[in-house]
Amino acid sequence: MTSIDLTNDALAQATAAGWQIVSRDAAGVQFRKPKEWSKAAVILGLVLLIFYGFGLLILLLAALDYAMAKDKLIYVPADQLARDGWKAAKQKAAVTVGGLFKTAAIIIGLIVGVTVLVGLAMR
Repeated sequence: MTSIDLTNDALAQATAAGWQIVSRDAAGVQFRKPKEWSKAAVILGLVLLIFYGFGLLILLLAALDYAMAKDKLIYVPADQLARDGWKAAKQKAAVTVGGLFKTAAIIIGLIVGVTVLVGLAMR
């Protein structure tokens, strides 16, 4: 396979993983991944809201997390993309996933969820 074929394969893998190509030239490719909702927080919030009348706090935290999130941007040199492939090149580009707020929201959501479930079980 030529380096062009390897690069095209890596680009196909990246777009299949949800990354969008912002710019591409001979030197490299810049990718963007749009921000996403925390699926776990939304599902937990909806379940607690529907079955226990509780969960609005978790849904609010999920909405705040989404509002504060930013799109992820990375730049990968073309030679690295062709040589290492998409997964290795993405790791070397040091993509940061999540953040302090997301971690705190998940922990608070779990604590509240467990507290509600334990409270209902003790009735």
